[in-house]
Amino acid sequence: GVRVRYLAARAYESFMFNPFRRVVVLTDRDRETLLRINPYLSVEVIVNGVHLDLFSPPSSPPPRTPNTLLFTGNFEYEPNLDAAFLLIEEILPLVKARIPDTVLWLQGANPPEELLEMAGEDVVIPGKIPAMRVPLSEAVVFACPLRMGAGIKNKVLEAMAMGCPVVATPLSLDGIVARDGESALVADG
Repeated sequence: GVRVRYLAARAYESFMFNPFRRVVVLTDRDRETLLRINPYLSVEVIVNGVHLDLFSPPSSPPPRTPNTLLFTGNFEYEPNLDAAFLLIEEILPLVKARIPDTVLWLQGANPPEELLEMAGEDVVIPGKIPAMRVPLSEAVVFACPLRMGAGIKNKVLEAMAMGCPVVATPLSLDGIVARDGESALVADG
């Protein structure tokens, strides 16, 4: 099961980087994990950035669409699909209890049939869109409740660059310098 795959991956990671003089990862957490597995590696961190010509709020931003939550991603990727279902099944009902006309936008490539079946008046799933900066400039909140995965989440960097308020799990903000209550709201998933 899952435990066997985890142990197999750990065993492979313990020697897979040996032929390389230097290994580059995206977060301090990834670096620490690799060094725990193999302390002899030379591991450096180079963080991701955002193309600010594409992701920056317009000088005169239009008003955001009231009561909209946004989550983006490729829904073939299991952590994104898990986050989408968490938003639909657990988070959206809590928000709607306080703000009844809240709508969740799930935007990104490859939404599977099981996700598309959840679409309705309160859950909008248009699939892949040409420019992600558009919903990031329109939504009131970027909600990123990732519970699994690794590395820096470019979607969070893009939301921040677009000036879209972010509510995220600690994992979603891993490797991103964000202070709870200042540059994002942090909540466990």
